[in-house]
Amino acid sequence: MPEDLSCNFSECPTDFTVYERCIDVGRALAETNEIRTLEDRVSVLIEGTQETLCDPAIRDPIMTDVEALATNYQDFTLETGQAMTACLYVDIAVQEERIEADRNGSGEGAQGRLRDARIRRARDRIKELYDLHGLRLSIGYSEVGEALADLRALSNELPSLCN
Repeated sequence: MPEDLSCNFSECPTDFTVYERCIDVGRALAETNEIRTLEDRVSVLIEGTQETLCDPAIRDPIMTDVEALATNYQDFTLETGQAMTACLYVDIAVQEERIEADRNGSGEGAQGRLRDARIRRARDRIKELYDLHGLRLSIGYSEVGEALADLRALSNELPSLCN
C-alpha cells in the first residue's frame, strides 16, 4: 500500500518530479485489488435483500472498511486529479514559452542549428511527458476518485435506507 499520499496541490509544482511522485502513488493505488475487492463486497451487499442490507452484522464491517479506505486515501479525489491536470497544462505552456524565447534568441550558423536541435528535443520531451502524464492521470486519479466517491456516498446513504 502506498504510504506517501500528500498530493494535494495548493499551487502548481515547478518541476515534473512532483507530478511523477503523485502519479506513481495514484497508479499504484489504482492497480491494487483493494478498491475493486471492496466494490465487489458492496455490490453483493446492495444487491441483496433489504434484510441483508440492513443487518448490522453484515453491513457494518463493509461500511467500516469503506470509511477507512476513503479516509486513508482522501487525497485521491477527482478534484486533485483535475488540479494536477491544470497545473500540468500551465507548466507545459510556460516551458514551451521559454523554449520559444530561447529559440528566437538563437544565433545564426552552426551554433544556431545546434541550439535549434536542442530545442526540438526539449519540445519532444515535453510532449512525451504530457502524453504520459495525461494517460496516467486518467487511469490513476479518475478511477480511484470515482470509486471512493461512490463508496463513500453509499456509506452515507445506508442509515436512511434502513430506518
